[in-house]
Amino acid sequence: MKTHPRRIAFMATRHASDRRGFTLVEMMIALVLFGVGMVALAQVLPNGLSVRDKARRMSVATSMAQEEVERLRNLPFNHADLGPGNHADPDNPVDNAFNRSWVVQDDTPVPDMKRIAVTVTFVTDSTDSQAVMTTMIARGLR
Repeated sequence: MKTHPRRIAFMATRHASDRRGFTLVEMMIALVLFGVGMVALAQVLPNGLSVRDKARRMSVATSMAQEEVERLRNLPFNHADLGPGNHADPDNPVDNAFNRSWVVQDDTPVPDMKRIAVTVTFVTDSTDSQAVMTTMIARGLR
């Protein structure tokens, strides 16, 4: 299909103001919107990283509590680490970030049973957090 010569001449003589494109005002509005979006992203990103870090530490603390529960369950019923009262891990702080302790209650909930609550604490963003696991052991049932 061939374009008529008069049409070509008309297109060539159009004024500059008739051309399509971005004006300075449109560019400034676009830059302001882009800047607002970047500021919002910059505020959200650190929060997401701290949440991720706390979740990772909580996972490690839970694993450490489970390991200690298993270690205590495998000890003889009258072992010193299973004596009533508060106990602290001699290796505290573990990995320079976690403190592990446990509380043993004798004859709880019934005679010849011990209730053991293992707590692993850690600090994230100036807030103490902890993972707690509880188990019970009975004399002669291992």
